[in-house]
Amino acid sequence: ALVGDQEATDLALRERCRTDRELFCRYFFEARFDRPWNAMHRAFLARPKAAWNDREHVAKVADAAPRGGAKSTLESFAEPVHDACYGLELFVPITSTTFGLSEDLVKDLHSVFTDREAYDDLHRVYGPFTVRGTATDFVVHCPHGAGLGTRYKAFSFGGTIRGVKHAGARPTKVIIDDGEHPVRV
Repeated sequence: ALVGDQEATDLALRERCRTDRELFCRYFFEARFDRPWNAMHRAFLARPKAAWNDREHVAKVADAAPRGGAKSTLESFAEPVHDACYGLELFVPITSTTFGLSEDLVKDLHSVFTDREAYDDLHRVYGPFTVRGTATDFVVHCPHGAGLGTRYKAFSFGGTIRGVKHAGARPTKVIIDDGEHPVRV
């Protein structure tokens, strides 16, 4: 536990966790990140993150690793939460092979921003959060994030992202999680 003035500690956490995403994951989601980091995790977390409106080029990243390696926990859970807390993304569609899978991923994010009891430290340091929409298509506003908020919406490969916007902008980051059909890999 951190000692001293809670406000100063929270400010220090906000400042350090902007670039130290390992600390962000460990401190705010300890139950999900209770195992040692490996080289793959560190490589994911070492990627620089620029705000959506400060990027000079489009980055396309594809990660493949065996099941159970915490790819989804890092890239479809912790990173999108981090993105909203720091206003790094404006609109993040989350896509999977089935709508049910993508809905579950977005519902998990929704619970982070709406369940203060379960995520008390995150709410204390980055909140209060304002969430509007449904559990599978919502916008979260964070006091220290972007003024326009960050939108998360579930999609599947059977649907379409074409024409969908938030605050007049197209998706700034697209997450495809479990994009391979288990029968037709």
